[in-house]
Amino acid sequence: TDEERSKSGIIYIALQEAAAIFPEKGAAFTANHVKQMIEEVLKAEKIDAKVKVFDGLLVDFIKNEKIDILLRGLRAVSDYEYELQFTLTNETLAKSEFETIFLSASREYLYLSSSLVKEIAINGGELDKFVPECIEGIIMRKINESKK
Repeated sequence: TDEERSKSGIIYIALQEAAAIFPEKGAAFTANHVKQMIEEVLKAEKIDAKVKVFDGLLVDFIKNEKIDILLRGLRAVSDYEYELQFTLTNETLAKSEFETIFLSASREYLYLSSSLVKEIAINGGELDKFVPECIEGIIMRKINESKK
């Protein structure tokens, strides 16, 4: 339908450049590890997009990269509260015009977090239901290295 083409067009345009933020606190992976995993998933899904790592404020990155649309993922109501606060703060700090679009996770992943995936991996659980096959090995290697 026209509506589906319109939505996919927005997402396609936005995914020409994918940006990732990597908080330092409690991170199991470095920014470069996360970048590598995102690139592996994009490649496996045949999505032609660039992943850029940056330090500093998101609004500065948005301005410098001339980004018009920011996609943010939501899992639960608690995510919405945080994301709304984040978005309103970004609008206050913004140095250029951009739109924030929220995408909700599919029902099967609403409960899933990186902390939960890490816990499953540390305890020898199967990751195949939670992460793409192309990065499962990367996660397990990192977990096994950290156990040594």
